[in-house]
Amino acid sequence: QTNPDEPPGDEVIICEGAKKAMVLSIIAPVNVTVLAVPSKSSSGDVARVVSECGRVWVMLDPDAERSARGLCKAIGAAARVVTVPVKVDDAVTSHGAVWADFQGYMKAGRA
Repeated sequence: QTNPDEPPGDEVIICEGAKKAMVLSIIAPVNVTVLAVPSKSSSGDVARVVSECGRVWVMLDPDAERSARGLCKAIGAAARVVTVPVKVDDAVTSHGAVWADFQGYMKAGRA
């Protein structure tokens, strides 16, 4: 999160890695909080941090579906796994993805 002193908002996206979170936060609307977890095998305390949020999308790397499902389970009913065909930063920087593309992925997210 770019401002760690502020609590996350009602809508949160969790990415794998700080670089991916930074890239996504550039194109995300200001009402969406983008957080990073260190890796697919280490989510730190993020489940507790977002437990009161209204919507949480877990958008890890394409090879981390199992880890994303586990993190969603730890977060609870508000969390959805979002499958993106390539890594988030590559989608934006190499493939020209825009926020509307990510909204489509998020609509297809599942518990």
